[in-house]
Amino acid sequence: MLLKNQDNLLPLNRSTVHKIAIFGSIAVNTPMLGWGSGRFASFHHVDFLDGIRTVAGKSIAVTYTPFPTTDVSSARNADAAIVCVGRHEAEGYDCSFDLPADDIKLISAVCAANPHTIVVNQSGAAVEMATLISKPAAILQSWFIGQEGGTAPGEIVFGAVNPSGHLPVTFERRLEDYPALPPLTPAFCNRDSLTRRLTIRKASSSVTAGWTKRGGSRFSLSATDSPIRPLNIPT
Repeated sequence: MLLKNQDNLLPLNRSTVHKIAIFGSIAVNTPMLGWGSGRFASFHHVDFLDGIRTVAGKSIAVTYTPFPTTDVSSARNADAAIVCVGRHEAEGYDCSFDLPADDIKLISAVCAANPHTIVVNQSGAAVEMATLISKPAAILQSWFIGQEGGTAPGEIVFGAVNPSGHLPVTFERRLEDYPALPPLTPAFCNRDSLTRRLTIRKASSSVTAGWTKRGGSRFSLSATDSPIRPLNIPT
C-alpha cells in the first residue's frame, strides 16, 4: 500500500532511472510472514532485493549495501534509493510501536544522501510515523506478503501494479494518538497484566490521525488530520 508519494516519484521512470541503491535490514532474508502458528517452510522465497532486481531488468543497475551500515555512498551515486525495513513479529508477545533504532538511523542517512528515497516497511501492524513521514519521498507498507513478496515492491515501484490497497486500520503518527493504552510487556499469563491490557482510556479531541483506513486511488494516498472520536466502551 502506498502511504506517501511526494512529487509523484512513483512509479519510477525507466527512461531516467538507470541506477538504484538498495539498503535495509530485511532487503535480504525478507521474512515471509510472522512467527507462530502460521509459520511454515516454503519451497520458494523471493527477497525484496531479488524481486526488485528482477523487475528492474538488465537495463537498470541495482546495488545492495549489506546491513548494518553507515556507508550510504551508493545512494549518492544512484538515481533512486530503496530502504527495506521492518519488524519481526509473532503471536504471544507484544512488539514495539517503533521501528528498530538502526532502521531509523539508516533511513535518515539514506534520505539525506538521496532525495529520491523510497522506504518499504514490512510489519503486521502500524508503526510510528511522526519521525518517518517527512524524510523519504515515498513510503510503501508491505505487511507480510508471503513467498513471492519480494516481487511486489518492484512491480509497484516501476508501475506494473497499481498500489490501490486500502489500509484495514488507522496508522497513527504517535503512540500517544491511540485511544487504547500503549502495548505492555509483562507475560500474557499474568492476571494483572491482562487486566491492564483490557483497560481503555478515552482519546482527547486534540488527537489527530495519521492515515485513515479509507484509502485513495493509484499513487494518491494522503495524510489526514481528522480527530479520533472518543470511545464509548462499557465498563
